[in-house]
Amino acid sequence: PTNHPDLPWSGVLTGLMFMHCFYWGTNQFIVQRALAATSDKEARIGIIVAGFLKLLIPFFAIATGVAAFYLFARSPEFQGLQIDPDAAFPVLINKLIKPFGLGLVGLIAAGLIGAILSSIDSMMNSAATIITIDIYQRYFRRNASDHEMIRMGQIVIVLLMIAAVAIAILVINPNSEKNFFLQIVNYSTYLTPGFLVTFLLGIFWKRGTRQAAFVTILAGIVFSFVVPPL
Repeated sequence: PTNHPDLPWSGVLTGLMFMHCFYWGTNQFIVQRALAATSDKEARIGIIVAGFLKLLIPFFAIATGVAAFYLFARSPEFQGLQIDPDAAFPVLINKLIKPFGLGLVGLIAAGLIGAILSSIDSMMNSAATIITIDIYQRYFRRNASDHEMIRMGQIVIVLLMIAAVAIAILVINPNSEKNFFLQIVNYSTYLTPGFLVTFLLGIFWKRGTRQAAFVTILAGIVFSFVVPPL
């Protein structure tokens, strides 16, 4: 319903449009893959193919959650169990897959960890690229050698991982009953509006400047915190 506290369909519809414009158009670890293409045509084809592959996710992720919901509601062995949304998948693995043996749990775990690490290493590579090239080389070491750049990128990745762990410990409560994925999305949306506005105005408005873009990105973060309470 439209008055749902977390996922009103009207907000999901409009919000997802903006989120996907941000994700596919300005997200560095998506954009960097297009920048590595051999031509503009190859870059466009790559992004479009990736978009169609993305459409398969609901059939795997959401359908699994729906199946879990009905299984927990109707199966006698699950009656009376209080299962948080974030724990549904591990419970399914333990109850349905583990009895079969054959190393299936390990295979699923390997695939899950591989998918997570694939996203993380893309993000770390993107962040290291931005900080190393756009900040370190531009403002501190204009004549830095390739070896220095690689070393700085490695240092940046280590520092970012330490910062990410610290933020996770301070911000995310593992015992919370709130949906973990929605919490992560909520935090990321503080950064999204400023980038998206800058991106769209940069395309359609010729009077935009680099300084204005920088201010817009910072203002987007401030407004994201201030507007909802108001």
